[in-house]
Amino acid sequence: MSYKYSYRTRDIKFCLKEWLPTAEVLAYDRYKDYYSIEDLDMIIDQVRKIAAEVLAPIADDGETIGASWKDGQAYIPPSWHKAYRFIQDNGWGTSNMGFDTEGALPTMLYGVLYEIMIAANPAFMPYVSTASGVARMMQLYCSDDIKALFLDKLLSGEWGGTMCITEPTAGSDAGDALSKAYPTDDPRIYKIKGQKIFITSGDRDDLENIVHMYMARIEGAKPGTKGLSMFVVPKKWVNEDGSLSDNDFQCIGIEHKMGLKGSATAALVAGENNNCRGWLVGDPPDAEGNAQGMAQMFNMMNGARLDTGRCSLAVMANAYWNATEYGKERVQGHLLTNPKAGRQTINKHEDVKRMYLVNKATSEACRALLTRCYYYQDVANWDPDP
Repeated sequence: MSYKYSYRTRDIKFCLKEWLPTAEVLAYDRYKDYYSIEDLDMIIDQVRKIAAEVLAPIADDGETIGASWKDGQAYIPPSWHKAYRFIQDNGWGTSNMGFDTEGALPTMLYGVLYEIMIAANPAFMPYVSTASGVARMMQLYCSDDIKALFLDKLLSGEWGGTMCITEPTAGSDAGDALSKAYPTDDPRIYKIKGQKIFITSGDRDDLENIVHMYMARIEGAKPGTKGLSMFVVPKKWVNEDGSLSDNDFQCIGIEHKMGLKGSATAALVAGENNNCRGWLVGDPPDAEGNAQGMAQMFNMMNGARLDTGRCSLAVMANAYWNATEYGKERVQGHLLTNPKAGRQTINKHEDVKRMYLVNKATSEACRALLTRCYYYQDVANWDPDP
């Protein structure tokens, strides 16, 4: 059975136009010259159309073709290359994370637009969201010389990005990480050595470079999470003139999963030949061995948690609307309250109604929680008196 996209936008419009104070956010200096409350229907409907016509038709490729790996390279479904560029080039992708990008969408609006798109193709959209998280982190914590090398390419979607924390021996207990960082003659740059696993969007064949936010421990730093530093470790090293060269960074495989098979969940090795380099984000550990990496990384981790919830919501909501449509067609059984009325469509049975209600109530509550979170992000970032 092929993937069926049945998403409806009424509940989203209710959240933005009738429940949350969206007009106040649109009046901020950041947004007032670009958007008004009257624009919301047009924007939401346009993205719903893109999701239905661009993303949903290639969703099946994620499960039938899926991501694959060969000779140190992960490959995503070929049909996704063009779709990815369409999303990025038309302003529905990473560019909205730019703090100085003119016309960037409000976070609370982009949050629901992303829900619409991820419902159309759940395995595809993480390729956008992971790079978005890296772009945000870079603007918050990285020096100007790092941003000059990487930020424009991330915001345009020309380069991808990932969050590299998990290791074979360090999952939920990130403090057990074994990845090491060794100083070089340049105090900004360290040699990186280690292995990471379960890295979402960790490798792909449609982009020339991927920027990894990589957690490692500098010699002399404390054990545990307090001693971890964050590094910008690109798949390909970016030279001062912008050209790319090898950075001793390899994808050694991808996970075989029950679902979201088009999303490449990668195992990565840095410094197998002791030639992998990364840029330190922030300062080196202090005299007591305390590093800044984990505090920095929590910003991206918390964003990823919201992304995971949004993905779950999108899939759940699309399933609900599919179920309601199917329930109008499927004839089965008689009504307990009126067995002589003949066979009925299943949407008239009380237990089916109960299941519909549970699903709709749950999805609406989750959407309300998420949209309020995104609203608070706009307030925190752009309100003159947050």
